[in-house]
Amino acid sequence: MMALKPSGILVFVFAAMFVLCDPLIAQQTPSELPAELKQKTDALIQKLGDDKYAVREAAHAEVETLLQDTKTLDTLLPYLKQQMDATQNVEVKVRLERITKLYLEFGITSSLLQKFPDIIARVTSLDREVRVKMLRELRQ
Repeated sequence: MMALKPSGILVFVFAAMFVLCDPLIAQQTPSELPAELKQKTDALIQKLGDDKYAVREAAHAEVETLLQDTKTLDTLLPYLKQQMDATQNVEVKVRLERITKLYLEFGITSSLLQKFPDIIARVTSLDREVRVKMLRELRQ
């Protein structure tokens, strides 16, 4: 049997988390999104495809901010995934994929975000020790 290197183990862990969490996220129905949030999100998604770079960047940042709200994360994430799959606009698709990627790969939910408010910063840290420590905490 071949031994996995530490980097191979991390890749395996990420892949396993994605495989286990994606069906859970897919089961959530985007219709649970409150009307006001849906309207705001739709407007932001439209701005993600705007001709002006500054408008796209501002909308991108605002969608990321919405996802960091523990009250909206669990209903907003499946809605964004649905919109990402449905859009024909490549810019919108790429931006939504970039925004949702970490949440989907790490299975980040509102309960994890409440427990670890800095989870995004920690799993994307350039410091390997910080990333590994966060992953260990997530396993527990």
